[in-house]
Amino acid sequence: MVNKRRENGYSIPSRERETYTSKDGFEFDIYTSRWQLSVNSSLNIDWLADFLPHAQEEALRRTFAYRATQLAASTVCISVLDFKRFLSTYVDAADGISIHVILTFFASDEPKHIKSNVKVFLERCFLEGYGNAFEPGMESYLSELVIGDRGNRFNHEKSEDTRALTEYERKQFIYQLVRAHFTGKICEKTYLILKLIFITGKRAEQLANTKLCDFKNGFINIDGTPKKVILYNCPIAKQKFQTFRVEFNEIPLSWELDFDKDISAVADRSITLTEKLLGPLTLEQKKHVPLFCIERPTQVLRSEISRHSINTVLDGKILHNRAGVEARINNAFEDNSIFSISSERTGKILHLTARRLRHTHATKLAISGASIAEVANSLDHASYKAAMAYVNALPVLAIKIGEHLETTLSALAKRFDKNQVISVDTEKVIKLYTKHKSHDVGLCGKEVFCTEDYPIACYECELFIPSPFGNHKAVLNYVEDRIKEACEFGDFRGVENWRTIQIAVLERKFMADQVRLKMLSEHPEIKGLPYEGEK
Repeated sequence: MVNKRRENGYSIPSRERETYTSKDGFEFDIYTSRWQLSVNSSLNIDWLADFLPHAQEEALRRTFAYRATQLAASTVCISVLDFKRFLSTYVDAADGISIHVILTFFASDEPKHIKSNVKVFLERCFLEGYGNAFEPGMESYLSELVIGDRGNRFNHEKSEDTRALTEYERKQFIYQLVRAHFTGKICEKTYLILKLIFITGKRAEQLANTKLCDFKNGFINIDGTPKKVILYNCPIAKQKFQTFRVEFNEIPLSWELDFDKDISAVADRSITLTEKLLGPLTLEQKKHVPLFCIERPTQVLRSEISRHSINTVLDGKILHNRAGVEARINNAFEDNSIFSISSERTGKILHLTARRLRHTHATKLAISGASIAEVANSLDHASYKAAMAYVNALPVLAIKIGEHLETTLSALAKRFDKNQVISVDTEKVIKLYTKHKSHDVGLCGKEVFCTEDYPIACYECELFIPSPFGNHKAVLNYVEDRIKEACEFGDFRGVENWRTIQIAVLERKFMADQVRLKMLSEHPEIKGLPYEGEK
């Protein structure tokens, strides 16, 4: 595709004063240090000059401004912050953004959403005709980059930082959430937010868009018996089009979980805050108050409210506080005195995010036998493609280990329980090893190799039992060498594949090490068996 601006010799304009209009209708000058994009959001882009040469700074300023005219302010701010992280970590101010910088960045361990945002901004620079600010050949190079398929949850289930919580970890979360509420470590509003995310799997944006009228008492039939519930008419968040309260999805909330009391406490606080801003409200107007109302309005927000009637303000999104909801979630998860959930697989403290709870909700539905349509509807997905990843994927790894591996290692998968004694059938493991000496990394019971990729493919097989005395370090070194080669050739998909295998090898190596240490402590006479460190 030929860019018409570039074809006509278009060059980057000089710094004339130029204004743009944001998605929310606010005008801003692209050469000021701070852009007011909405009532609640402003964007500081003065730092661009510290990271980039003049030509690239001009291109990015105008690209940021273009994105602000197309997307909601919150989306623009998040993506620009991702781009700033890329610049501060990988870009030298004198050289700017080059192909070498892009290669290094996309071969790194940075999160996929940051890579995606960086690619979108750079591609927009070329589409808008600012390609002469960058190194020749960069446009075609960017077009060939493949970051990954949207909705693929396989890698999330392999990573200890992003996988869904197991059943035992879910119970830890419930206990610690209730404990934090009753001890006063979190307020009623934070407690309700975390409770809704955990039970419903909804995004923070959907909770922020909720009004008091979205909750009603009702009944549902369970095996012919009516059961009293609270019906939550949850707004569906359309990420692409940034719609506000256009579509809804009805969710029954159990009456036994005391949602009525939690909602009532938060609602009273929100009504009080709203009346301080708007004055006395009628009973009908109180129903349209946001459940999570903004608490400390800025002067810009107060000015915006004063220009509209009470009903207009209540029907709009001015009082809805998405940033406040997200901040409460992040602050609670970052406080180890509130949540310190130990991993079922490693025993280490898990890093919690709202997205992780969403994955947990979907995974639990899939494991319980829910159909693809049910999972997709619960996640508010317009298509079944992303939901299929949950339904078709294997269960979370800790459950898979406990259910599918040999009984000699099944107790190891539950090593998180400190009261449980790990019992290993030592004689059986030794016989397996000494009988098949050629299989120096483990066994699966099939007596044949299923693939020519032995032993790499074995580490991702659910039947594979890693040998306690296998040379797993050699396999790990081989995988690490393949990762380095893929990075050097710019094979980013290969890097992701080999890193997935690396995680699987590390997991099985850890299991084998634990069994070996247990065996050596109980049976010192088996120390004569070769160990990978001695090979």
